Amino acid sequence: MAISKKQSKKSGNLRAELIEAAEKRIKEKGISALSLRTLAKDAGVSTMATYYHFANKEALIVQIAVRGFNRLGAEMAKGQSDKASPGDNIKALMRRYFNFALKNIAVYHLMFGQEIQGKPFIPEFKEASRENFYLMATLLQKQS
Repeated sequence: MAISKKQSKKSGNLRAELIEAAEKRIKEKGISALSLRTLAKDAGVSTMATYYHFANKEALIVQIAVRGFNRLGAEMAKGQSDKASPGDNIKALMRRYFNFALKNIAVYHLMFGQEIQGKPFIPEFKEASRENFYLMATLLQKQS
């Protein structure tokens, strides 16, 4: 059953492309400008294609936040060096954390703000945020 108007040209992964397009929309126009219908239009696919991948807007923004946690964790980890002093590693960690937040403010708000209701009860969100917290805690503990 072909539900998209076009084949995914970039990665072959329409779900990932939809998340990326949704993130771009919220960065440019805010969360209120995002709907599965507008996302379909932005991505050049049928509305049914978006509903195939996401039950509703809430499910989509959870995935944007989960992706944000993964990207933030990767950013924090790559700033660490065995050759640097503990103080320099902590500074690098915090610099990368705040740079991510400032460059991705809309995503950061989804991760830590009030847009997503019932965060403690959403398994993917809960796991991604917990992993991110423990990564930061582990990186900081290494420096003590």
